[in-house]
Amino acid sequence: MARRGRRCDDDHQMSRVVEGERKLKAKVLERLRQTGRFGPKPLIASEFCIGSTGIRADLIIASRTTREFAAIEIKSSVDTLKRLPSQVAAYVRYFDYVMVVGAHRHQSRIRRMDVPGLEIWEAEKSGTLAVVRAGDRNAPTDSFEDLMTQRDVQRYRTLLNGGPEGIRDAFFATFDERFGPTSEQFWSSVGRGITTESLSLLSRFEAERQEQRNLRSFEARQLSSWAALEAA
Repeated sequence: MARRGRRCDDDHQMSRVVEGERKLKAKVLERLRQTGRFGPKPLIASEFCIGSTGIRADLIIASRTTREFAAIEIKSSVDTLKRLPSQVAAYVRYFDYVMVVGAHRHQSRIRRMDVPGLEIWEAEKSGTLAVVRAGDRNAPTDSFEDLMTQRDVQRYRTLLNGGPEGIRDAFFATFDERFGPTSEQFWSSVGRGITTESLSLLSRFEAERQEQRNLRSFEARQLSSWAALEAA
């Protein structure tokens, strides 16, 4: 019983972490939309895998006009900062801007991070977001090519041979192919405000998941109808 209770507590804690992150993620995207920071409808990747590092960025934002990339890490009040140093270290290797959005309780530790150009936002107790340290454009040390699949490297070999700008163009093309459709769907559907429910639209697998949910719902209705007939 103790083990089962501990597992339930762990599941509950994980659920709180995920929900806290989703709420902040929706607020961050709403703030970016209001300010037009990366253009009116930038490309968005949620939970983006950073090559072979084993690290996932909460959000990657790409401007369609400047082709600049921003990595955003979100730490809610129920999250920990244990992985933050390694996460930020991975982001600065590749992306033009690196931002950390942290709850009020994390601010003292986040602000002590010695990372040039790091932008820091605070999720205040009132629920609003405040920029507490403006960021500068980063000078990445590693190539976007590291974040591309072998198939895409072969497809865009000509661009990749064109120096830093060619590599950026190639990565942007693959990023757009992968996340353009979900980004378009997201921006077309958010209406007056971005909510946690809106975030599911950023999943490339949401259509498949919705189909599975619809199928389960249909099967449940069928079973309910059969049970009612047998009971009659």
